[in-house]
Amino acid sequence: MHRFFNYFLALMSISVLFLSSCEKNSGGVDEPTPPTPEQKEMPSLVMTASEVTTESVSFILTPENASSVRYAVYPVSETLPTVEQLMTPGTQFSGKPADAVSEDLYVVDGLNPGTEYIVIAAAANSNGYSDMQSLNMVTTIPPVELELEVLEITSSSVLFNIAYANASEVSYLLTTEGEGVDAEVVFNEGVAISDGINEYSEVDLEASTQYYIYAAAKDLAGDESTVVVTDFTTEEGLPEMTPPSVGDFYYSDGTWSTEYDQSKTPIGVVFYIGVANEFSDNATYYKTKTGSSMDDFHGYVVALNDSGPSSGVWWSFFDGSAEATGVSTEVDDFLGYTNTLAIKAKAEKLGVGFSDANTSYPAAYYASDGYEQVCPSPNTSSGWFLPAAGQLQYIWDQVYFNPNGNLKAWLENSFEILGDLANQMHTRDSEYWSSTEQVDSYATSVRAYYVCYDSSNFEPGFTAWYNKNTNFRVRSILAF
Repeated sequence: MHRFFNYFLALMSISVLFLSSCEKNSGGVDEPTPPTPEQKEMPSLVMTASEVTTESVSFILTPENASSVRYAVYPVSETLPTVEQLMTPGTQFSGKPADAVSEDLYVVDGLNPGTEYIVIAAAANSNGYSDMQSLNMVTTIPPVELELEVLEITSSSVLFNIAYANASEVSYLLTTEGEGVDAEVVFNEGVAISDGINEYSEVDLEASTQYYIYAAAKDLAGDESTVVVTDFTTEEGLPEMTPPSVGDFYYSDGTWSTEYDQSKTPIGVVFYIGVANEFSDNATYYKTKTGSSMDDFHGYVVALNDSGPSSGVWWSFFDGSAEATGVSTEVDDFLGYTNTLAIKAKAEKLGVGFSDANTSYPAAYYASDGYEQVCPSPNTSSGWFLPAAGQLQYIWDQVYFNPNGNLKAWLENSFEILGDLANQMHTRDSEYWSSTEQVDSYATSVRAYYVCYDSSNFEPGFTAWYNKNTNFRVRSILAF
């Protein structure tokens, strides 16, 4: 009886299950039950390094199950954002968006050479974020570019150019040693140079001597060094010269002679021997054109021809502020060289530039830079400059004429010997600007001194002042 009851219950259970199944299928097949959040797909990302250059890094991002992907590049020394910060748009830590569907290559440029960076990236979808992916990449060091070129050689100086790029440190060394000079020697014993300058000079060299210039540069990391070298031989020194005399012809090679040497190019006539200490001048005031000291100061030379238009030029604009330039104001000194330097400095200070424009200082310009272009002076000289009133007056009073016949030669005679190569100073309308200013008791000046050589004047040979915006002639002089 008991077994029969258990059998009955089993049949009833099978019947219930069968009926239940028939009911569920009577209306069609049901959709599967949605998966739980734990069963959903999370995003993932693979990042692969591609290439580095001096200023960029590139990498490949391969996303999967992502709706957004972002990346960023940081120097390794900086603190990195979290995944949430990287993936949240519109914040200071937001990464740059990338393709969330397809694999692609990305390049980040504008980086510093020789620097280690960390590239980070992550992906996201509605289920959350992937793990942060990262790569350490180091930009490369560009090779050093270093060039050395000799521009000009004299018997006692050299002018050369050094051009470089991608260097953290650069030095040069001038030596007579042709061997055994490496980068370490150049850096330890040479001259360090910096950006913004590319021409360099060395003076007080020995004549007829072979020299070597070594240039060394370190790369931007300060590790590798590059060395270039060039050699040159200084020119022969000037021949042994007899002491100059007033009236001697002065030539473009820096030599002089009492008798005119037609094989050379005359550029001036000597008018004073030695340093004019009695007229407040001093040899220490002077430098040669190449920047060396004038240890052997022989005297002063006046140019063979005027500079600038024959109608004359202004001394300067009629300065509204009437501010003096800082030149000498005494009419009996020989300070034309330092006066000209002061005028140049004043032009730069005012920002008008040193030029032939009336807004600048055309008289000093034509006497110096302007005349150098027409008649270059020797490197052993001071270069041309605008004479002081005392120098122009001295030429007239002492050496232009020879009324007493007590000089071996005199300027008027030397100019005449040269014929068409020279123009006399004592001619019609010859009134010459000096570099000497007329300054009042308030230290202001709208006037400067000139010296009259005008042959049409009843009594020429005097010094006077006149307004600076007046046309007078210019005659250059130099020291040698």
